Amino acid sequence: KQDIRILAIRGASFTGGMGHEWTRFVLDEEFKEGMEINVEFVLSDYRNEKLIEERYTAFPPPNASEKTLEEYKEEYIQDMKRAQEKIALYQKKHPCKLYLHSESRLPFRMVFMGKYLYLSTFLNYIKATDVPVIKIPFTSTLYKVCEEYYEWIRGNAERQF
Repeated sequence: KQDIRILAIRGASFTGGMGHEWTRFVLDEEFKEGMEINVEFVLSDYRNEKLIEERYTAFPPPNASEKTLEEYKEEYIQDMKRAQEKIALYQKKHPCKLYLHSESRLPFRMVFMGKYLYLSTFLNYIKATDVPVIKIPFTSTLYKVCEEYYEWIRGNAERQF
């Protein structure tokens, strides 16, 4: 049995909306054939407008005239709703938990899988697949620091299912 824990701003990074490469590690049926894997998602809550506004301010579009705050909010909400729908479908066949957090300054995507943490930086308007990923072993101090941060975020999150 293996557990996968995921911390992210936008679930779209993991359900195919932005970063298709993560999907094969998390939601791909072929990867899971004959394996019992529990997946825990800790994703941002699309209902938290303050979070969305802070993300927009922190990472403005490359050309400020490209996307208004309202357009950004609408896209963000749709991405997150799709991510939650895909996770709900996934949950029908596999053990899965979803927590929604309201942390607005989350700078990283984290995937804890086996004895490794896969860590990447959240960069707005850059697909998750285009951002470098660092593979960190569980014996590393950085792994332990990230795990504490993960637990802190999850501890303050609302469980959905």
